[in-house]
Amino acid sequence: MPAEGIEPTRSCDHWILSPHPPKRLLSHVIAEWAYALKYEDLSPAAIKAAKLFWFDSIGCALGGSQQDDARILLKHYRAMGGNGKATTFVSGFKTNPVDASFLNGHMIRAMVLP
Repeated sequence: MPAEGIEPTRSCDHWILSPHPPKRLLSHVIAEWAYALKYEDLSPAAIKAAKLFWFDSIGCALGGSQQDDARILLKHYRAMGGNGKATTFVSGFKTNPVDASFLNGHMIRAMVLP
């Protein structure tokens, strides 16, 4: 049993003793914060900005869906098969959440000006 305050951590293929607990990843901290966030916690300005961002993103996805690269990607993903529970914008193609997020994000980004 390690001394009090020293937790075993894994480094490569060897166990070592560390005087510090493992660091939490920033992405985990942000995800936990977002998960715990309630609508009531948001200011009216934050709600307005989120709505504006969402509507802008949908507009970009509509335009981006007509770009050649987005059409090629959608054709490729359809050929790989769909039938997931997540929907891609515009086409209505059903796939898994990761692929739908990628396709939707690509369509949104296709119309973003540099």
